[in-house]
Amino acid sequence: MAKDSSGHRNFEAHPLIQYYWEIIQATNGTNWVLCMTLASVVEGVVKMMFSEAERKSDWPEADIESLKETVTKWKGNDDLRSVVINYIAGFKTKGVAKTLKTLVDDETITADQIAAWEKIRNTAMHGGMVVPWSDEEQDDRIFSLIELTHRLSETYIKRELEKQALG
Repeated sequence: MAKDSSGHRNFEAHPLIQYYWEIIQATNGTNWVLCMTLASVVEGVVKMMFSEAERKSDWPEADIESLKETVTKWKGNDDLRSVVINYIAGFKTKGVAKTLKTLVDDETITADQIAAWEKIRNTAMHGGMVVPWSDEEQDDRIFSLIELTHRLSETYIKRELEKQALG
């Protein structure tokens, strides 16, 4: 039923299927590879699920632009200014963590699943190693992360089916 932006049938693998293919491939690797993959898939599914408008920042646009203008006028190091301006641009949308927290209210996912994602993501994605052997605490986090991935996928599919039914 997938269609491209012109309304033509699209026979490419859906990004959600591609994410699950990556997870399958990651199970052949180490726990660290699996954790990085799962954490990335969660971010990818959230970005597919929520449009830019839905992830619009709670910060007033005028405040963000004023801050950007102040930094632009700053007379210090050009490279540092550029980095800060790029960072400020990120304030225009909610981050994945904040977006995930909106799904706890409607009981789509749990706060424990988000905590597992944050812990694993911050460890694995920033160069920290996860233990390569079975460890009860780490295994619980990985299982929570897997459950989070599935709940997000189910919610994404339901939203897409509802959109198709309406339009």
